[in-house]
Amino acid sequence: MTLPRSRPILRSLLCAMASTPFATLAAAMEATNVSVDNSLEQVNLSPTSAPEAQAVQSPAEVSTVVQNTVPGPNPKQQLIARAPATTAQDESKPSAEAPPTEQLIAQVPTTGSSGAPATGLSSAELIQLAQLLSQLGDLSALQEQLSNIQQELGEIRSVVRDLQQESVINSQAPPRLSEPIQQQERVATNQENSRPVATSSPVPSTEASTETDSDVAQIPVPTPDPTLEEETPAPETDDFLQKMPLNRVNPLITTQNLDGTPISHFSDWEIAASGLLSDSTTSDVNVDGFARLDSDIFQGTTADNVAVTDFRGTYVRLRSAAQDREVETEIDQPVTLGGYLYQFTLTGGCDILDPGGGNSDETCSFLPPVAFDPQSYDPDTLLPSRLLDSGIAFGGVVSEENLAFIKQPGFQRGLPGQEVGIELNVPNSGIVAVGPETGRQGQTIRRENLDNTYSVGIANVRQVLKQNDQEAVLGRTVRGFAAIPNDEDFGLDSAVQLATLLLPDVDPALEGGDAPPNPNVNANLFSAANNSRLPANSFTAYQGSVSRAESVTDLSTPPEDIPAATSNSFWVGLSPVVDREIEILEDGSRFKDFSGPRLVAAAYGEGGATDADNLSAQVAATLLNEVGGVDQQLLLDFDDIQDAYTQIGLAFFERDATQIIKTRYSERTNYVPHLSFTGNRTDNRNRTRYYLGALIDYTAEDTQDWLKAYVGGDYRYQNVNAGVRAEVGGIGYLNPDKDYYSRLWGNVAKTFSANNGNSFTLAAGLDYAIDQDQQIGDIFVGSTGSRATVSAAARLGGVTLSADQNFGGLLPNSDESNLTLRLGTQLGDNFSLSGYYTPFDEDTVVARYGVNAGIKFGSFYNSPSLVFGWSQDEYKFATGKFTDDRFTVSFSTGQPNAPFVTGTRR
Repeated sequence: MTLPRSRPILRSLLCAMASTPFATLAAAMEATNVSVDNSLEQVNLSPTSAPEAQAVQSPAEVSTVVQNTVPGPNPKQQLIARAPATTAQDESKPSAEAPPTEQLIAQVPTTGSSGAPATGLSSAELIQLAQLLSQLGDLSALQEQLSNIQQELGEIRSVVRDLQQESVINSQAPPRLSEPIQQQERVATNQENSRPVATSSPVPSTEASTETDSDVAQIPVPTPDPTLEEETPAPETDDFLQKMPLNRVNPLITTQNLDGTPISHFSDWEIAASGLLSDSTTSDVNVDGFARLDSDIFQGTTADNVAVTDFRGTYVRLRSAAQDREVETEIDQPVTLGGYLYQFTLTGGCDILDPGGGNSDETCSFLPPVAFDPQSYDPDTLLPSRLLDSGIAFGGVVSEENLAFIKQPGFQRGLPGQEVGIELNVPNSGIVAVGPETGRQGQTIRRENLDNTYSVGIANVRQVLKQNDQEAVLGRTVRGFAAIPNDEDFGLDSAVQLATLLLPDVDPALEGGDAPPNPNVNANLFSAANNSRLPANSFTAYQGSVSRAESVTDLSTPPEDIPAATSNSFWVGLSPVVDREIEILEDGSRFKDFSGPRLVAAAYGEGGATDADNLSAQVAATLLNEVGGVDQQLLLDFDDIQDAYTQIGLAFFERDATQIIKTRYSERTNYVPHLSFTGNRTDNRNRTRYYLGALIDYTAEDTQDWLKAYVGGDYRYQNVNAGVRAEVGGIGYLNPDKDYYSRLWGNVAKTFSANNGNSFTLAAGLDYAIDQDQQIGDIFVGSTGSRATVSAAARLGGVTLSADQNFGGLLPNSDESNLTLRLGTQLGDNFSLSGYYTPFDEDTVVARYGVNAGIKFGSFYNSPSLVFGWSQDEYKFATGKFTDDRFTVSFSTGQPNAPFVTGTRR
């Protein structure tokens, strides 16, 4: 970029007018390595190498001191220049634990290194100036000349400022893409007894990171540039505050999470979208993003020496929120059905039925007529539904013609309408073989549908930083309203969010004094503010927090000796609760694809009285009693039946069929009011948190379960130099369910680092689900929230390897044992490749394979990125395995490129 053409002696005049801001401009150009050639026609930037632009990190990990120099009540005009400072760490191997540090010059000196005034004009320059003055002529010509020079210098200042801002962005070292092997936290919900791809406790990065003894990031807040248009303070601000250009305030002061999305005052907009394609899964597109509507920063110093930085921003948000999930599973299971045919008739003389009636030549039936209607068999079950109502009753007279028909060879019940005896044909008496026992392969069909709702909302953010000579306080206020379509009680959601408008903005008090404000703000202050435990996947209606920390007076203080900061926060919003239901659509009583019957065994006989002597009349009478033919057991002696004739047969059959089993598992997510109090104490290595709150789950069937109150706490220790990280915690719930339940957890990790950048990490973790709900409705499904894991990871050059082993059964309510292997690599600056494989898993749902390929079109946080993924999930059923291949694509981008780097320009 070239500067406007100017006269050859422009630099001489520039140096001569040392009492104007132009001298400051020259010093600023030197501070940023701006070299000016002899003709002043070209400005060349040669900035020093700057650290990479990374994702937002905890301020405690960025620096130990944040210098925030706020102008006093009567500030002098000065230009601020940025001078990136290199770190002692090898920048060719950036570390996730060592985010970029920046050195900013708060004031450009106008004196030499010895304190003497800056060098004036040289002899040659004085001669050139004298020659110019001799040529100017009268005073009006001089005024016109000075006016032109001042205009040109204004243009130069504008160009130099742009170049400085561009150098901040363009000089950043290309950052790494996201870690190729992502360690996902355990999901509390038990969705169809499924498990996320990565189920182990997170393994810290194996990349080496060195903690510096003094990592000071000087972050000045300048006074307004005299060339900028003067703006009056907003009506709601105090009179001493001045509106500042956004690109002159370090983003560390304003960085925070907006419902899980990191933002700073530089953030203009971000958008992220993802889609899923699968043969058996249908899913809505996920879209999340925000756009800045307005933001301002005001700074000033009170009369009693309290420096104030007041940031305000308004954002519109678009979020995808889970609402409905439905999984239908249809199992076609091969079975073998058993069946039988029972036939029995008994006729003889009627004398035995009326002993006092004398002799009779008539023949009677000694069995009731029992037979199933052939037209009543269900084609899906092969079971009859009604009996025939025709035939000769017990003791009824059998005609000679009918008796002759019965005595024909084979089983005959009689002439139509005159049937006697029993004939029970039962094609389906039960399952005698199932699944692999049948020698046939079954089939499973699984269909999953995921429906989202798209929420549009608005959020207002205010963050007030105050500094005196001893300490600094940070007050944060977040207000939001989100419309969640199709929620169960949209009116209640809206009322809760609107009610928070009555809550005040957080403007913390800080006493002033005679001493000027200490510009060295303890970076633990920002870490504590961002360490507040906020409910996940929730919508913030109101958050008010106050953080406090002693300021740093000695910049050589080791990081571990920097005073701790404290923060306390009150949060109101809407959090998800999930109603689950299991429906049995087909219970296995229906069948299809019947084969013909196969005879397994049979016996049949018929004859007169001499043959009937071998029959057991007692057994026959017992059978009649079971089918309702007689009211009491009859003990008959065939010797007493004159001219007795009987037919009796029994046959067993089998046939192949397919059993139909169909279930529907559904989830409905609603968002209910949630109140939370949380606080923490944070220093360079330790973080202690407490939290308590309650959800008002009005969707619960029993009103006694509406209140889900909880209390908990956790402690984390992290020593980057020693490569040690450990955490313990616990939380207890009233009226727990599958998502919100009492648990105890702990994990520890140790990283062994080598000088060549290689490292090895060992980790172990326990997570004990104490009272996770084990039922869905009336159906027992168990609990799988507990885990006991051992993990190992190694970084060898550009390749990362890891293994996670979960031991099932060690704790109550445990997940099944499984082993997952992962591999990742960075191929160049903008391409990453990672994958996983699960060789062993005893669970019924297994994430078997997965591959992700990421491409980033740039080297900054918001550079456009594309991620393509493929995974194969495996579901185990009695019929065999069902596999689901899933293809995903996600895209994200935003502006500006580096919203968390000082000097970023919109």
